[in-house]
Amino acid sequence: QSLPTYSMSVFKLPNCLCAELNSITSNFWWQKNGERRMHWASWRRLSLPNGEYWGGLGFLDLQAFNLAMLAKQGWRLINDEDPQCSRVLRARYFRQGNFLDAPREYNPSFTWSSIFEAKEMLKKGKWRIGNGISTEIWKDNWLPEVDEPPKPTSSNTLDQEARVCQLIDWERGGWNQFLVRRCVDEAAVRCILSIPLSNRLCFDKLIWSKHSSGCYMVKSGYHMAYDILYGEPDAIGAIPANLWKWIWGIQLPQKTKLFGWKCCTGILPVMEAVA
Repeated sequence: QSLPTYSMSVFKLPNCLCAELNSITSNFWWQKNGERRMHWASWRRLSLPNGEYWGGLGFLDLQAFNLAMLAKQGWRLINDEDPQCSRVLRARYFRQGNFLDAPREYNPSFTWSSIFEAKEMLKKGKWRIGNGISTEIWKDNWLPEVDEPPKPTSSNTLDQEARVCQLIDWERGGWNQFLVRRCVDEAAVRCILSIPLSNRLCFDKLIWSKHSSGCYMVKSGYHMAYDILYGEPDAIGAIPANLWKWIWGIQLPQKTKLFGWKCCTGILPVMEAVA
């Protein structure tokens, strides 16, 4: 599964190709001595994370992995981690604003179209407020401990394109509490007023809240892409969450651990399963 990694970090592979590669991987897993055998579990079950809760085997779903790799390129554009590439794409597609505000444009290159597919996923990151100029109040995710932007109240006086900087009282160096309370509900007011403002007036910065470092990581991006494509997976029955961690961490041969996994997931080739 590591062979297409470089291509998938730059280009969006067709979904049918990803499905075919997933199918090849699944066939290889279930076969024995080159002979095709019955698939006792779906590909989705195999591609679930093998962590503490989901009980999968951790195979990479290539469509979700492709999206996570492309999101890494978009993250670099946002943070200007690759100056030469950023300058080229910025000059062609988003001379004003940033990658998250950029349109697809007419007749774009295959590379830009591919990276553009990951834009909605990156919007799930959280903005750290500096001067508030880059963050839109009603569209961006910027409230602490809330995964969606605030909603305007009936007494709101700000337009749909309003920026967070319009809620700041620049003379006093804090939030304009009167305007904040007028435009959003009480729960959002508490969130906004809890955000400290810097006296240095630094730029707003996008933080990847799914990782403790605040930087985008492909692993956490893969889990988010998987949820976006297929929905949040269901746990297997009433099996305790820590059982999977115990199975994969126990000091036994891998073959024995796989047998235990099959027992817990109910996919052993026994009469009850095939009846």
